[in-house]
Amino acid sequence: LEDLIDVLIEEIPQPELVDVLGDNLVEFGRWLQNIFDETWRSPELVLASAYRGLSPVLSGDAQSTVRQAKRLELSNVLLAWVLEISPTTASVLDLLAMVHPFVGCCLPPGLRVELLDELESVAMQTQADNSDNFRSLNFQIPIHESFKVRLSLGADSLMEDFFGIQATS
Repeated sequence: LEDLIDVLIEEIPQPELVDVLGDNLVEFGRWLQNIFDETWRSPELVLASAYRGLSPVLSGDAQSTVRQAKRLELSNVLLAWVLEISPTTASVLDLLAMVHPFVGCCLPPGLRVELLDELESVAMQTQADNSDNFRSLNFQIPIHESFKVRLSLGADSLMEDFFGIQATS
């Protein structure tokens, strides 16, 4: 059975490695309309080879929750980044940003995940220790607001900008 799983996993197209975040602004409001750019994929596809069939820790109502993931490299460490968006009201979204190891069972100690506001001030952060198999930030944001997420390890960091649904006049 293990050999069959390995063969099936090898047949799954692997997502392109993203070396630098922030090449594109992410309009997370479009995700609610099932419109995604090519760097974000289903978490099951991104995490398939890393977890060999294990489900990532995800929350939210499956009917209204949108989950996307990307594979990236930071300080020569492969990571899987998962973003989950759930509408809580017509004007507020619940977001869960998670980082998983892509290879091995634990994140590198000292890996930081930071939520930044529009002025790039740290609004929330978490840091991995020796035994963490994922780290996450869970927060709510008005549907029209922008935010950034920065991943840091040592002197290296990656940042991606997210912007909400654009208000119409």
